[in-house]
Order: sequence, then C-alpha cells, then structure tokens
Amino acid sequence: MKFKIHTILFFIILLLPNIAFSSLLVFDNTTTTTGEYSSSLREFGDEITLGGSNRLVKEFSFGYRIFYELYPSEPYGDETARIRFRANDGLGGIPGTVLYDSGVFAIDYLKNEYQIKNLSVQVPDAFTWTVIFGGIEVTGNASLVQFDPPTIGSSGNFAWFDDVVQGWKAWSGQRPDGSIIPMNYNARVIADPVPEPATMFLLGLGLMGLAGVRRKI
Repeated sequence: MKFKIHTILFFIILLLPNIAFSSLLVFDNTTTTTGEYSSSLREFGDEITLGGSNRLVKEFSFGYRIFYELYPSEPYGDETARIRFRANDGLGGIPGTVLYDSGVFAIDYLKNEYQIKNLSVQVPDAFTWTVIFGGIEVTGNASLVQFDPPTIGSSGNFAWFDDVVQGWKAWSGQRPDGSIIPMNYNARVIADPVPEPATMFLLGLGLMGLAGVRRKI
C-alpha cells in the first residue's frame, strides 16, 4: 500500500507542472506593421485585452525604434526604457494601479525589440502596458512601433498618454485621408494559468509525500 501511495504522489509531482503551469501566448500584435510610430518621452502605452484564460504573465516583449540615422548629433549608447503594467482602475477607466514596474533598463539603439522574461505578474483580462524612454536628448527620438490588428487578444484604436499636468489622456489620430490611426503597438504576452487553491494543495501534498519517501530511503 505504501508503495502505491508513493507512486501516486510521484506522478502528481510529475504531472502538475504540465497541467497547472503550461505557458500560452495570450496577446500577440507582431504580425502586421502599419509603418507608423508613436514618439514621446512621457509615460505612454496601450490598453490591451488578453485572449485565452492564462493571466499570470511570464514573458513580455515590445517593439521600439530609435531613429539614429535621422539624428546624427544624438549621443547614442545610453538609451533606456521602463515598462509598467497598470490596471485601468482610475477615474473613468484610465490607467491607475501599478501591477508591475520593471525599473529602468538599458536598450540597444541598433535593435528593435526587447524581451522581459521570468516574470510572475497576475493581471486582469484587460490592462495597460506603458513605456518611459530615457537617455534621449532633445535632438533624438524614441518610438513605439504601431502594428494592427492583433492576432491574439485585442486592442482599441487609441493609446494612453500621461501629460503630467492634466493626467492620463486617450491618444489617437487621423491620417490625411481621414482614416483612423490604430494606436496599437508591437507587443507579445506569454502567461501561465493562475494556480487554483486545489492545485496548489495537490502540489504541496505531492512535495510532502516525496519528502517523506526520501526520509525513509
């Protein structure tokens, strides 16, 4: 009987990571570029709605562009970015509570994408991700790259922009022909399921059982 119990516990430990923590792509807007960009040194970003049901963000990547060829007098090599995830719980649904803050990190002005890995951030179905660019002089420019439409998840045709003085504003625009500019940015979100209490209980039971087996051995 003891052998059977230990065997069951062993298989619980083997199977639970695959059942409870399988990662899925829940937002993907990396397929179709519009050839347009949004530039600011203020905090700004995109409100997105995730697909699927996984809500424990594990990896986030975003596309950017630093137009070094257009600003030769800019001293390059000190560019930075800071990513935040914000709940849309402010007055009227504006970005509010910070769910995640990457802190300031260096970005390569010769590259166009940055990946943040090994996250464990629980988010709601919809939230706003933002960026703050740094290390950009008055002669330079840093931009998020506009893509549309998302192939997984969704996004409205506007961005959020914090002008500091008046707070958060919806940011949108029109092309000369009158068509709406989709202010949706190049980004991908990979997430794990949020562990349920029963799943965590079984995992804990399995770990305790395995520890007991090891002590007896």
